[in-house]
Amino acid sequence: MVIDKPEIALGTHFFQFQDIDATTGKGDWFAMTLDNTLSVPMKKRLGITVEEDPMAFNAAQLALSRITVPDQTRQRIEELLAEGSSLTISDMGVGQETGAGTDFVTVTRSRSKS
Repeated sequence: MVIDKPEIALGTHFFQFQDIDATTGKGDWFAMTLDNTLSVPMKKRLGITVEEDPMAFNAAQLALSRITVPDQTRQRIEELLAEGSSLTISDMGVGQETGAGTDFVTVTRSRSKS
């Protein structure tokens, strides 16, 4: 996978595949942009020097357009798509919530510090 303009944060975007047509196999994607809070050390490690604009009307589409997925990977994803399938794009990577025996978990809010 290749990310165009890696110095710009991708942000965190959640995509869900829905309204699938059983005849054609086509469906619609619903996208939601989430808060993306990267620490300064993580930005430095990833080479991010420019924040994404989460308020951009098409922030999720812009992030997706910067990612080139190899054909073999794209075909595998297409084979797995079903009603309710989801895809997350994030600078955050895999966290402690996702591990062996779990589905990918997208954290949508900060942990409380109580």
